[in-house]
Amino acid sequence: MPARIHLIRHGQSTFNAAVAVSPFTDPMLFDPPLSARGWAEVAELRGRMDPVELVLTSPLTRAVQTALSVFGDSGVPMVVEPLLREGVDSRGDIGSRPSVLAAAFPTLDFSHLDDPWWFCDPAVPRVLRIEPEARIRARVAALRNRLAGLLAGLSARSVAVIGHGGFFNHMIGERLGNCAVVTGTWGTGPFA
Repeated sequence: MPARIHLIRHGQSTFNAAVAVSPFTDPMLFDPPLSARGWAEVAELRGRMDPVELVLTSPLTRAVQTALSVFGDSGVPMVVEPLLREGVDSRGDIGSRPSVLAAAFPTLDFSHLDDPWWFCDPAVPRVLRIEPEARIRARVAALRNRLAGLLAGLSARSVAVIGHGGFFNHMIGERLGNCAVVTGTWGTGPFA
């Protein structure tokens, strides 16, 4: 039986909320958490998601919060996958150090992440440096290969992949709204 893949965009972040109010102003928020509205979106999503057997999540805080809130009590394996991070085009896409993430989310393993793990000049990791489109496309291809390998080596038939609007737009040609879910069968259509 082919695997079902659920691509899930994180709930609204405090960055998303600030940009909705003032679209042309950088709110200067690094690795923003979910907003109050984001937490409500995640609670609603939790109530409508089918069980899954594996969860992959971006290491950005808003995605990790979404993953843990929707699937954290289910006992399914959860993997922090840096390939899923958003393409850096604002300060909100600059992440937190693995040690900070490990302290904030002790049930997850961040030890495999580089420090820094987001696109940047390592000498100045908190300075905004726009990630080139070619690098994002390369990460999408690498994630597809990673998913193929995981699915070939596991019996999991239902996988949740929690990431970001821009990244999923590169992956499936559709920009997802906050907490939107696109479900498909691995190996068909945009999931090929």
